[in-house]
Amino acid sequence: VDVKLLVDGEERETLTLSAANHWKGEFEELYKYDPIDGHEIQYTVKEVAVEGYTSAVSGTAQTGFTITNTITGKVSVPVTKKWIGKEADSATVHLYADGTDTGKSATLNAANQWQYTFANLEQYKDGKAINYTIKEDSIAGYETKVTGDMKGYIVTNTNTEKLTIPVEKKWIGKEAAQVDVKLLVDGEEKETLTLNAANQWKGEFKNLYKYDQTDGHEIQYTVKEVAVEGYTSAVSGTAQTGFTITNTKNPVPPTTPKTGDNSNLSLYIGVAVVALAILGFVIVKRFKSSK
Repeated sequence: VDVKLLVDGEERETLTLSAANHWKGEFEELYKYDPIDGHEIQYTVKEVAVEGYTSAVSGTAQTGFTITNTITGKVSVPVTKKWIGKEADSATVHLYADGTDTGKSATLNAANQWQYTFANLEQYKDGKAINYTIKEDSIAGYETKVTGDMKGYIVTNTNTEKLTIPVEKKWIGKEAAQVDVKLLVDGEEKETLTLNAANQWKGEFKNLYKYDQTDGHEIQYTVKEVAVEGYTSAVSGTAQTGFTITNTKNPVPPTTPKTGDNSNLSLYIGVAVVALAILGFVIVKRFKSSK
């Protein structure tokens, strides 16, 4: 840096300070009194401006001067809100500087596209870069995770809402001993529930996330019954209201004669011949009587 010596307010000499001279130097052999009129000369110093720094001078010509340069700069800290699962109405984030609440906050919502930038922030304090971080007010039913850095923070909220799905078994006809019911999560079998008379043919699938914890889509829950021989199964209801599985006993099919049985065929033919003979006899007898 270059330091100017001012003699009664006028620049007269320049001193260059650097790491090589340990940032120290001297203006030497200076008259204390003006050689012409004898007044005591006022010596001061000023620094040639250094970009990105502010300069402060302390001390006197008698004790020496100290010039302190403080680094300056402004930063902006953008924040983006992401949701996994159903969105809440809004979220409030707070700005911290080196772990201390700055008192600055922002409300994120759909109107501002869940984004905000904390702008025009001091970059340094006492010559040290400030570390800005973000914290969010907790939201019931959501887990919060903050990722990123001062170049851009992402606050991700995951919906943790859970469901309990009741299942009831009904019978039309004689009951079987028990049934197994499968829970399908987005079409894939995941859990099994056994229903029987001991649990009154009722049960529940519990502690189920309503929304996928990875991509946030609403999970589709359905059920199906492991087939019970001799019964037809029908499922009604929804994951929200519960499912009812109704089993109907299949009717016993009627017994039919075997078409390939020759003995039965001969019997049928014989019966038909006898019936025709009797019918012919009755007709002839009536004919003779009429004469």
